[in-house]
Amino acid sequence: MAESTRQQYQKRQAPPQDTPQWSSESKLRELLEGKRKEIEHLITPWLGTDRLIELTILQFAVNQQLQHCTGWSILAAVYRAARAGLAPGTKEANFTPFKRRDKDGNVRYVECQFIEQYQGVLFALYRTNKVERAFAEVVYERDFFDLDYGRESQVLMHKPTRKDRGNPEGAYGYVLLKGARVPIIHYMDLVDIDRAKRRSQGGEQSGWLSDPTEMMR
Repeated sequence: MAESTRQQYQKRQAPPQDTPQWSSESKLRELLEGKRKEIEHLITPWLGTDRLIELTILQFAVNQQLQHCTGWSILAAVYRAARAGLAPGTKEANFTPFKRRDKDGNVRYVECQFIEQYQGVLFALYRTNKVERAFAEVVYERDFFDLDYGRESQVLMHKPTRKDRGNPEGAYGYVLLKGARVPIIHYMDLVDIDRAKRRSQGGEQSGWLSDPTEMMR
């Protein structure tokens, strides 16, 4: 008998079990293989279904917190990776567990989130074949940095200090479209970056903890 919508909702809201649900590789593979057709419908040619499945299984083996995630959120994250064409567990993207809590702070369930890394965003931009150049950098307090937003042009000068660069002060992204004379430059100071950090849904396994400078980019 098919489950009712209420039963499905209750399953989604059930608190995580002490024993990880997806600690078994065969069980996780069965979940993914059962949705192979859906993945193949979304997958991009530069990623491939087999590679995506193997990378997913590998990341779940490395990051055991992911093994507590709900099955529906795992599939949602895999679908997003397939559509984006970015490889999870690499410099392009990651799967990250996020604990959903109730109003009392108790964990209701653990959700698997697909998080694009800045290298993955750059790869995606270049794949559009509309970008001449794109990069992102962190600015440190001892770097020489000057950004002038002119009316018809933007002047960017960034010369990193060779030795001790000090603490991070901000970060910027640079995109020059093909045929364009003026690049698109966006700078964020630490206040802006902190706002983005607080909005992040990375949970205890967030890249903000393990690799903050990469996340700033």
